[in-house]
Amino acid sequence: MCTQGDPLADLGYVLNYWVEPGDDPAWREIASMPTWREGFPTRQQAIAHYAARTGFAVEAVGWHQVFAAFKLAVIIQQIYIRYVRGQTQDRRFHSYGSRVLGLAAKARRLIGG
Repeated sequence: MCTQGDPLADLGYVLNYWVEPGDDPAWREIASMPTWREGFPTRQQAIAHYAARTGFAVEAVGWHQVFAAFKLAVIIQQIYIRYVRGQTQDRRFHSYGSRVLGLAAKARRLIGG
């Protein structure tokens, strides 16, 4: 999912899937990338690489990550309510309610709350 506009929006979005070994274990359940495993760069290394390759200032990336967490929570909530209402039968969506709550909690934690 890409956006037109501030390129940091896309970086913030991908950072929500970027889990490190020391992160809250619940964040792994939200994410779908195995970035906590050996061989992956840290989020800070990924951000630094992005800045070096694009030349963009990345000081505001934290704001974009929080915004992206809420945005992803809304998208997942839309899928989950369709599952709850029986509009889709895909069992993969049965745990999306907890993913929504996890993303909201993650956003609050990233904010410092």
